[in-house]
Amino acid sequence: MPVNIAALKTFAPAMRRQLIEAVGRKLDLLLHQASADTLTTAAGPIEELRQQQAHNRQELLEQVASSWFNRLAALRYLDARLWHPSSARVLMLQTESEIQPEVLKLLRSGSLPAELQPH
Repeated sequence: MPVNIAALKTFAPAMRRQLIEAVGRKLDLLLHQASADTLTTAAGPIEELRQQQAHNRQELLEQVASSWFNRLAALRYLDARLWHPSSARVLMLQTESEIQPEVLKLLRSGSLPAELQPH
């Protein structure tokens, strides 16, 4: 099956913009939220994010969005090749009639493979 390159040329930039916007919204929420975690446990990393944002917000957003894109692309590739150590798909559905990925079903049923159990 041939790949539709024209569709990719419009899809990729649009998804990049959406991902950067989503990362920006999450960053704003994280930096302006006064929860117990943000005031104690994560205070150091959040202060570091504040400093990075003050230096160059756009660069920070692009860096984080790029990192998430790479992670999601890697998970999708592993799903497509069935190369996960647990053999459970993380992003893809097992069949078209499914409504959630395999790993989420396993988590909800309490039957996670040993590779995915917390240590």
